[in-house]
Amino acid sequence: MRGVGYYVQDLLTAIKQSLGIDRTWNVALVGVGNLGRALLRHGIFRRRGFILVGAFDCDPFKIGEEVAGLEVVCSRRLKEKVSELEIEIGIITTPPERAQRAANYLIEAGVRGIVNFAPARISVPENVAVEYVDFMHHIFSVAFNISINQAKGLS
Repeated sequence: MRGVGYYVQDLLTAIKQSLGIDRTWNVALVGVGNLGRALLRHGIFRRRGFILVGAFDCDPFKIGEEVAGLEVVCSRRLKEKVSELEIEIGIITTPPERAQRAANYLIEAGVRGIVNFAPARISVPENVAVEYVDFMHHIFSVAFNISINQAKGLS
């Protein structure tokens, strides 16, 4: 299929390569509470090339449990499992007071990218990429937009 001056498939391939999504990525999730369980069970990650291969938690009642086909493993075993499972990205879904500890485990294990859902900022070395998912930011944004629309008479 041809576009205007580009082969569409070649262009798509080049874009995927530049975004780093032309391959699969092995991902670990730390914090198997309600949010963690929901993310583990969500199929979008696999369909987009992000394979959840490890579930970790420090709660002894969760360790050994199976969630979405993964056994929950003690967070202290992250270093061993990151190597074994070739994990490159970590997702943190812990309570805020445990987020830094989760980040430390991931960093010590050699993970170079973290998505942090915990409502806390974490300290990481310069060579570790971090993205924050802040639900409150989005709720505030929606509330603001509703208020603006009401002020314009669009409600």
